Amino acid sequence: MPTAQSNTSDFDAFLFEQIRANNPSGLILDMDDTLYWESGFVIEFARQMRGKVLLEKGGLQADQFFNFFTENWSRGNRKSIFQLSVLEFNLETVSASDFLESMRSMSVPGGLALRHWARRTLTEMSIPIAILTNGDPVLQKNKFSQLSPEELLRNVDLICAKDYEAKPSAMGALKIIKNWGLAPDEVLLIGDSQVDLDCAKNAGCGFLWSVDFMP
Repeated sequence: MPTAQSNTSDFDAFLFEQIRANNPSGLILDMDDTLYWESGFVIEFARQMRGKVLLEKGGLQADQFFNFFTENWSRGNRKSIFQLSVLEFNLETVSASDFLESMRSMSVPGGLALRHWARRTLTEMSIPIAILTNGDPVLQKNKFSQLSPEELLRNVDLICAKDYEAKPSAMGALKIIKNWGLAPDEVLLIGDSQVDLDCAKNAGCGFLWSVDFMP
């Protein structure tokens, strides 16, 4: 796997060549930080929520909120980030559930751009492709609807692993593979986390990292 110093375009080219070299009959993809860079979605969400904090707390705390939210998200503190934000800034008019509902319905101006390797794969490879995500189903469907260019995703199914059993369980992956009529060793799973790697191992699939650093 390339080092963290590799730039994005170089790594995306490397990843595409690795996919072709493996010659899979099907691809199962994680979504966040695999098909697109999630930071664009998170930054836009924090910007929009900053406006709500601004109304209650003023400009200084609104700026502090934006930094607090984006920094904690990037560090992986995601499960409790909504409640942490409410407590950190003593918010009275915005609740943790408001955060989630806002994220579930939020629109990103211009959409969420597919990464270069994904655009090439979807354009140049005529194999079945599915997305298997552990995220909140409503939120992930919202993100999926904003992936761009959308015409490349017309034949791609979004599968929420929680409808079966969350990754690293192999249940979702094996359901996809069975529907395709393929054997697990004919399929590559591409993702950005140890959970994705373990899912691939549990399913008997090959695996490629979608990021150029070890999580």
